[in-house]
Amino acid sequence: ENFTNRYVSSAGGHDFITGLEHDAAGNLYFASANQGVCKVSPDGSNIDIISTGVRNPNGLGVSSRGKIAVSPQEGDWSPASMICFPEPGRHFGHGGPRDGRVDPPACFIPRGIDHATGGHVFAENPSFGPLGGHLLTLSWGNCRALLTLSETVDGIEQAAVIPIEGEFLSGVHRGRTNPQDGQLYLTGSTGWGTYATHNGCFQRLRYTGTAAYLPISFNAHRNGMLIEFSDPLDPGSVSGEDVFAQCWNYDY
Repeated sequence: ENFTNRYVSSAGGHDFITGLEHDAAGNLYFASANQGVCKVSPDGSNIDIISTGVRNPNGLGVSSRGKIAVSPQEGDWSPASMICFPEPGRHFGHGGPRDGRVDPPACFIPRGIDHATGGHVFAENPSFGPLGGHLLTLSWGNCRALLTLSETVDGIEQAAVIPIEGEFLSGVHRGRTNPQDGQLYLTGSTGWGTYATHNGCFQRLRYTGTAAYLPISFNAHRNGMLIEFSDPLDPGSVSGEDVFAQCWNYDY
């Protein structure tokens, strides 16, 4: 009764209200193409719109401290699927510029890596090995999980994604860390635009205790990238011939 009819799905085919994550204080969060990323007070009496302009979001993630990650889908005013960290007043493009501006995402995701991003998981349990404490972005389109790293330069947070080896049977878009074993449990579905082989799935991503050789941090410099790995690399396994770099621009 306290909510207006603004908090409804639109007539668009993919404009569902998704998410319903929570932080340690008991606030609930959801994402909507109509409203944006919204925060519901613990007693349910108030909704605050945090950020707007998220096109067809398929879930979101919230850390225990209230940091939010959401991924608008490519399409009108969204040149590619992207990773955004909503904060009050930010507008990420859907529907056109607001007050003459579009706030950039932390990361655009190349189509070869993901073309239809799902939800996010802050894997905060240290039992998850080198992935513990990091953000995981779920790929609904490519049926995989992406390790998302970020750094802040001059007050601006920018991110990078690394595909985690292995594919899921369906388009994963929801995940939870089990507090008992610290591992990640995921569910998925299929429909328009996925590479799924099954209509749905319920699977586990488990740390085996062996070396993962995954990047765990990065720093961008004018003359290159500094990448830290979870385990020591054999210097003989890395050479200039093994590295490929490419860049391009995304225009709204």
